[in-house]
Amino acid sequence: MPQYSFHIDGLLILDGDDTLKVKIGQEDFMDWEALCPSIINFTMPRNQNFLHVFETTYNLFSAEWAALREEATKIHYEYDRAQAQLEHEDFSVQQNANIQLQELQNQMAQIYQEAPSRKCNRLRRRSNCKKRKRNWQNTQAQLAASRVLCNQTLKELRRLRNQHTATQSQLEAALEKLNEKGQQSVPDTSHITAPKVPPQKKGEIYQVGHGSRNRLYRLRRNGRRWAFAEYRNYDNQFGPKAAGLKKKYGHLKD
Repeated sequence: MPQYSFHIDGLLILDGDDTLKVKIGQEDFMDWEALCPSIINFTMPRNQNFLHVFETTYNLFSAEWAALREEATKIHYEYDRAQAQLEHEDFSVQQNANIQLQELQNQMAQIYQEAPSRKCNRLRRRSNCKKRKRNWQNTQAQLAASRVLCNQTLKELRRLRNQHTATQSQLEAALEKLNEKGQQSVPDTSHITAPKVPPQKKGEIYQVGHGSRNRLYRLRRNGRRWAFAEYRNYDNQFGPKAAGLKKKYGHLKD
């Protein structure tokens, strides 16, 4: 019989004719008698049902186990190891369950302790919310009053602007009338000979006469040739020639 090496991690089952078989695959079985001479290693599943079946078959087939000799010792070692590991796992599971239960109790106690403080926080937040709502309503009222006041101010500014425009128009009309009357009241003095002015410094400008119509004189060269420019003293405005002379030659002298 050929020798095979198997790493068995399966179920020991009993066939219908009380033949012990080992399930080594999904639908793959081997007879225990054919498998025994070739067993080198066997990993015992960590399953309580499997261990129970294993112990039952061990008691039923003691002679077969005796024939395994050293292999039986290995399998028994794996059995004891699996049994101890299962007990340790059960203890660990129970211990973890106790720890989780204790943590759950602590959390519940903490929740019960925090419940009053949470209620106080909720009431405080609700009060703050109401207070902010009142402040917001007051702010809206103030904004509405400010808007009304601003509209009134704008209306008053428009009224003042219209009044200013009307007043300015009236002033312009009055000035035009005054100018027209002044032009009509000024006599024609173009035929009057300008008085002679004694020679002075070259370039100086002299104002001669009083009233609304004056004459300006300036010295030309060093001789006795005189040139004058007339201007009318309306609204303190010089005529074009007199303005040019004033800008060019400096101040006026009475």
